[in-house]
Amino acid sequence: MKRIVMIVGLPVLVAVGTLLRAFPRDVNQSPAALSPVGTAFTYQGQLEKGSPPAPVNATCDFEFSLWDADSLGNQIGPTLVYDVAAGNLDPVTITDGLFTVTLDFGPARFTGEARWLEIEVQCPGDAVAQMLAPRQAITAAPYA
Repeated sequence: MKRIVMIVGLPVLVAVGTLLRAFPRDVNQSPAALSPVGTAFTYQGQLEKGSPPAPVNATCDFEFSLWDADSLGNQIGPTLVYDVAAGNLDPVTITDGLFTVTLDFGPARFTGEARWLEIEVQCPGDAVAQMLAPRQAITAAPYA
């Protein structure tokens, strides 16, 4: 008994490859290439509390500030306040310890010198805000 095996996927891949070569994409004409890059960036963090540490599940108040050194140093730009009660920026909801915020310290804050992010957080039940240590180094991720 003879077996007949058909390879169906290969001609499709060849056809798609041929189409891609026939219609090259010019990234210089895409809308994204023509739009200026903003000054905002995304920060993703993980927050645990207690002993032993457990992931936080809450909406918490945050303050983010930008610094020119990993300790002491000078603050660069404004403090960004995510305060639920005051209605500043959007509330930061932490789920299973994970959170994401968009930070924008404005133009001319990133000029090639090293920068660090200082974070203070106060969750429901906390008497005062806690400064997280150490400051977080901000590293380049061009147009990520």
